[in-house]
Amino acid sequence: MGGQYRAGFENSLKLAFVTSIIPGVLGTFLAYAIATSNHALFKRLTAACSGVLAQFGGVNLAFMFIASFGALSGVATHWLADIGLNPWDHGFDLYKFWGVAFVYMYFQVPLMVLIITPAFAGLKESWREAASNLGASTWRYWRHVGLPVLAPAVLGGMFLLFGSGFSAYATAEALTAGTIAITPIQIGDILNGNVLANQANLVTRWASR
Repeated sequence: MGGQYRAGFENSLKLAFVTSIIPGVLGTFLAYAIATSNHALFKRLTAACSGVLAQFGGVNLAFMFIASFGALSGVATHWLADIGLNPWDHGFDLYKFWGVAFVYMYFQVPLMVLIITPAFAGLKESWREAASNLGASTWRYWRHVGLPVLAPAVLGGMFLLFGSGFSAYATAEALTAGTIAITPIQIGDILNGNVLANQANLVTRWASR
């Protein structure tokens, strides 16, 4: 595998790993809060919102984050700058690796919520009551009952997020104009004919990692 393509593959793996672990954990806690809520309307609203947000991506998502967190014209950037917390002054860059990962989490967290919420229905309240009657603490209940039951669903959800993060193309392309070397953008360049004879690729975008 050539140097630039290897760098793209490594960046894609890193991006997929980051955007599967962090959203996976956050999505699991959010799903638990939703599943244990006693408000039926709240559950329906969060399920509907998660379904919409999980499918929101591409150019529209990139534009939304540029308008919100852009260096010069971002609305949220100006608000944070007014209180002395401008993220761009602390190393944040929306158009580099961690900026793309930050944007990916916008749809990865709701996707994890959709995946994992039904799994919490498998935790029967009678199991918790039985564990409590036998003197088990909350920690022991989760260690010996809750986590083993949820583990397959959580791991499966994270694997799905990994695949989603690895293969996402339109959002990163629209956000960075291809300045980050990731495999889906490289494949898109090849399919679009963005090559020259005796050269691996036309655009020298691989140096930025």
